[in-house]
Amino acid sequence: MSECPACHGNHHIRYEDGGYMTCTRCLGQSDKLGRDEALEEAGALINGDRARDYGDAQENYRRIAVFWSELFRQPVSLEQVSLAMDLLKSARLIETLTHHDSWVDKIGYSALGAEIARSKAKVWSWFTRKGGDDA
Repeated sequence: MSECPACHGNHHIRYEDGGYMTCTRCLGQSDKLGRDEALEEAGALINGDRARDYGDAQENYRRIAVFWSELFRQPVSLEQVSLAMDLLKSARLIETLTHHDSWVDKIGYSALGAEIARSKAKVWSWFTRKGGDDA
């Protein structure tokens, strides 16, 4: 098998400013890295590798929220965990705007935050229909 002309076999393409991205040619994907590809990559990560590595995202966010609540001595919600993780990636991107993986991670954190917010909205809607808002 010949060496990949894009990454020379290291599976990452480096930019002059130090940023890098996963080599799409080595993954058998097109070279185009637009919004659709970034969304697909984020979805594949949060439903695949990240789920296998870290377990259920909401359970992981619960653990983080408990730790941060203790550390900051105030309640931290799962949505706030998602926002803070997104901001961490934003802070890193300020240094290296071309770091593809950080952009993809931001998409993943936003998707997980939206899922958490939606699941809480469903629970709240059920709770209020049952007359629980008087409690």
